[in-house]
Amino acid sequence: MRLNIFVRFYQFFTITCHDMHSIFSVLMNSQILFTGSRRDAAHAYCMVFICMTISISSLFISGPLFAQQVERTDPPNWFCGMSDTTLNLLVKGKNLSSTFPVVKEKGIFIRNIVLASNPDYLLLQINVSPTAVPGNYTVVNKRAKGEPTLFTYQLLPKPVRKPGGLSQSDLLYLLMPDRFSNGDTGNDSKPGMQQTGINRDSMFLRHGGDLKGVINHLDHLSSLGITALWMNPFLENNEYKESYHGYAITDHYKVDPRLGDMNTLMELRNAMQERKIKMVMDIVPNHCGDYHYLYRDMPFPHWFNRWSEFTRTSYRAGILNDPYKSYDDLNKFSRGWFDKHMPDLNQSDPIVQSYLIQSYLWWIATAHIDALRIDTYAYADQEFMLRLLSTLKKDFPDIGVFGEVWDHTVSIQAGFQQEAVKKGDCLVPGITDFMANYSISAALTKEQEWTDGVAKLYYTLAQDHLYADASRQVVFLDNHDVSRFFSVAKEDVDLMAMGITWLLTTRGIPCLYYGTEILMKNFANPDGKVRADFPGGWKNDAVNKFDTTALNTDEKRMHHLIATLSRLRQNSAAISKGSYKHFIPEKNIYVYAREYEQEKVMVIMNTGSSATKLNLKRFMEVTGRKYRLKNLLSGQLIPLTSGEESILVQGKQAMVLGVIAEQ
Repeated sequence: MRLNIFVRFYQFFTITCHDMHSIFSVLMNSQILFTGSRRDAAHAYCMVFICMTISISSLFISGPLFAQQVERTDPPNWFCGMSDTTLNLLVKGKNLSSTFPVVKEKGIFIRNIVLASNPDYLLLQINVSPTAVPGNYTVVNKRAKGEPTLFTYQLLPKPVRKPGGLSQSDLLYLLMPDRFSNGDTGNDSKPGMQQTGINRDSMFLRHGGDLKGVINHLDHLSSLGITALWMNPFLENNEYKESYHGYAITDHYKVDPRLGDMNTLMELRNAMQERKIKMVMDIVPNHCGDYHYLYRDMPFPHWFNRWSEFTRTSYRAGILNDPYKSYDDLNKFSRGWFDKHMPDLNQSDPIVQSYLIQSYLWWIATAHIDALRIDTYAYADQEFMLRLLSTLKKDFPDIGVFGEVWDHTVSIQAGFQQEAVKKGDCLVPGITDFMANYSISAALTKEQEWTDGVAKLYYTLAQDHLYADASRQVVFLDNHDVSRFFSVAKEDVDLMAMGITWLLTTRGIPCLYYGTEILMKNFANPDGKVRADFPGGWKNDAVNKFDTTALNTDEKRMHHLIATLSRLRQNSAAISKGSYKHFIPEKNIYVYAREYEQEKVMVIMNTGSSATKLNLKRFMEVTGRKYRLKNLLSGQLIPLTSGEESILVQGKQAMVLGVIAEQ
């Protein structure tokens, strides 16, 4: 190791002596970092002191291939005016450790050069000062032998547009691009990919859906009142199997070519902005695919959590805040692999942290992302999660963020908000509310008992005091990992309608899974069954469910209900940002109210099968003494039984009522 370092310093000396102007400034500014032992580093720094301290005014290397020894740079370009003036540029190419790229430009300079364990990488810690200007920077790549080569790197202006973020007035729509619609058959198979072709008969293989297919059906989303689109990851997943879902990323800076390319993504982005639909990007900081170039050809061996034999995570997030935890259990949960083809990234390493954070900042700036959904939020290093949130908010304070926490108690879910709020309110992420999901399922499929049936929904929401901000929770009936709610509701359309009504009137940010509007069904055993193709998304499909005239009566009812409730939610301050008050369920009936200033909305859910006469005197703290009730779905006034102040609530029905005060 020591001999290699001496050789490298000889190369340093040979190359830089061709540019005597650099030597003095290097002595003042630059450092060279090594991944060897401290003793080796000490010898190296002695050589630096004896020979010279090398300073390079700056370095930028192009993402595209301009010189033979440079294959790529991550990020492929960067931006002026970012809050962190240090850019960690990872450069990959043949034997780069023996080269010294140099550029002389005002406002930029290299602070450190980190020599990777792998000689085909350099990590350049570059200072991009506030005075740096956008442009293409010509770089001279010096070598000990041979002529220098030239290449360029682009510095762009930081985008002016602010992310739209997310709020309770939004309605999210989650779709899996491979299973939604095939808009471009030309990308069904791409040479060089591990998995080629499509096979719609297999739930584990690719079906051919793509970004163009999403573009083609944005009007369908608009007709439902969708205001934000969350797609499963659209980055490259070049894996041999199950590459369709997007969670085994193999390139953090490339759209999967079977879904489209950057131009297609920007076409989608522009079409969404025209329809005022926000873009939510699904990111995966916990792991990547085992065909990621950084795993197959590691720059540093400590970038991944490796074991002597395959060790799977325990999937038990409760370990993080468990006061009696075993640290062996904690280690397996945090460092174990999510699956055999998903190596666990070591987010405790500062360089890995920087690599991931910069990639997300790059996508936000490049694709005008409005919000991020963070996959497997609980599994990643939690100190890194807080650093990620803090850094994102510095550059894009309006970015929306919610994390996936799939566990089984409210306290576990709430713990992630509690940790974030210690660092400041701006860091509080929304959480996917699985506990509310379990509870609404119980409410609509079980008879009320002391803690079960609709009482479970009450008890779950009664624990909202544990959250720093429950309004940021993302609520849902189903998603790509759990059973379709129509199947959970025993294919009962009335129960399904009640579930939709709850989803779009409760607290939090509602999320609709693709196909819910046409009553798609199945149980997640395995999960591929709930990821079926949307009928009509492929040219030769027998029926086209994007065409509302092709829907049956029940499907039309569901489509209309979602669209009506979505408009109501967007136009009602009480529902979209009002307070939440609920009453202990009695006889299968659950009542809750949303209030904002003078507007009051009351929702009555009868989860039983029989009609019930409901006395309204109990709810006087919401209604007041003199009032009228208006059915906000039909627009009709509700007649009250004379002298009794009661209304008849049909079985398996939810009523959304506006409370109109009278003098």
